[in-house]
Amino acid sequence: MTSSTIRINPRQGQIVVANRTSGNLSILNESTGNVIGTIDLPMDTNGTAGEPMYISYLNRTNEVAVADRANNQIVFFDRIVTHSGGTANAISRLSLGFADHGLIRDFNLAQGDVIRLHGSADLYQLGVIQGDTTIFYNAPDQTPELVGIVENVVGLDLTSDAFEYATV
Repeated sequence: MTSSTIRINPRQGQIVVANRTSGNLSILNESTGNVIGTIDLPMDTNGTAGEPMYISYLNRTNEVAVADRANNQIVFFDRIVTHSGGTANAISRLSLGFADHGLIRDFNLAQGDVIRLHGSADLYQLGVIQGDTTIFYNAPDQTPELVGIVENVVGLDLTSDAFEYATV
């Protein structure tokens, strides 16, 4: 099997297909079955293309989670917007606050674990609370948003090998 399919945005009638061999997602019109856009998974820092293995729609947070087997990561898309030319864009989370963040368990830099963030290190701030590292996104002119907690890990540095930055 080289693809995995999930229905998203039931009100908009979209279906997302994870294409393993091409490293991208296809967005289909549910009524016609026509491809209305594609999204490439981000490459890692060595240029390894993504290999979407499984996809899941998270109804509570309205996100699409894509398991990228080639890069050993899970990529979250908050919203997918399609354009008339057959292209699609993943849209960053628009909500701010503490209710929607990722919990990273068993993070081990010695085993090659890496946290991939969007943008660059200067957009983030780390903190430590009760032996866990907090990751805050600091967008210009916005309240800092908690985007992740690294459980039972301290001493991380945003410019170290523990972090990679991607632009999608």
